[in-house]
Amino acid sequence: MSTRPQPPRPEFSVTPLHPTASPAPRVGAAVSAWVLSFVVFAGLLGAVLLDREPVRDALEHSLRSANPGTTAESIADTVALTLAGFAAAGLLLVLLAVVFLELLRRGHPRAPLALAVVSAATVVTAVAARSVLADAGDATAGVLLWAPLLWAGLTVVGAVAARRR
Repeated sequence: MSTRPQPPRPEFSVTPLHPTASPAPRVGAAVSAWVLSFVVFAGLLGAVLLDREPVRDALEHSLRSANPGTTAESIADTVALTLAGFAAAGLLLVLLAVVFLELLRRGHPRAPLALAVVSAATVVTAVAARSVLADAGDATAGVLLWAPLLWAGLTVVGAVAARRR
C-alpha cells in the first residue's frame, strides 16, 4: 500500500458575528440610585412599624372625621388594609427593580425600559402613600411626609441613569 502525502490544509479564520466576551455595561450610577431607594423604602417601612400605634391612631382619626357615620371596625379594617397594601405594593416594586437591575447588569437591551416602568409605578405608589399617610406625618417625626417623595425621586434618578449607560 502506498501512502500519499496529505495535501496542505488551507488557512482560514472565523470571526464570530456576535462576540461572546463583551465588556459588562457600566451601571454603577443606576444601581447606586436604586439601592438608595431600597434603603429609603426600608426606612419608610421601619418608621411605620416602629410607630405603628400612633400611625394607626392618626389615620383612624382622620378617617373618622372625614366619614362620621362609619363604624370603628370598618375604619380600623380600612387602615390595616391600606397599610398592608402600600407595604405589599412597595415590596413588589422593589423585587421587580432587583430583577431588572440584574438584567441591566447582564446587558439586556430592554432592562432600562423595564426599570423606567417600575420607576413610574413607584412614583404613583409613593405619591398615593404620601397623600394617604400625610395625616400620620407627626407620628413619625415627619418621615411619612418626605420619605415617599425621596423614594420616588431616587427611582427616577436610577431609571434615567440606566438609560444613559
